[in-house]
Amino acid sequence: MVGLLPRAQGIFIPPVLKTICNGYTSTLNASNAFSYQWYLNYKPIDLATSNSFNAASSGVYQVEFFTDKRCKSMSDSLAILSIL
Repeated sequence: MVGLLPRAQGIFIPPVLKTICNGYTSTLNASNAFSYQWYLNYKPIDLATSNSFNAASSGVYQVEFFTDKRCKSMSDSLAILSIL
């Protein structure tokens, strides 16, 4: 009998600042997963695989969570960031 691997679970902590001035960043944070992949406008961001990401572009941000066995799930919440 083959057992099912657990679904990846993590926590996406939305940023405090959702509107920032051009040239600044807003730090996005996630926790409780083995590894991460950040997305901007539903596309993976190259090399954005740590539990935090400094967002400097307007758009919709999400994070994908991974277990050590590479099971994955996308965050339920997302952040919409605006640059002034």
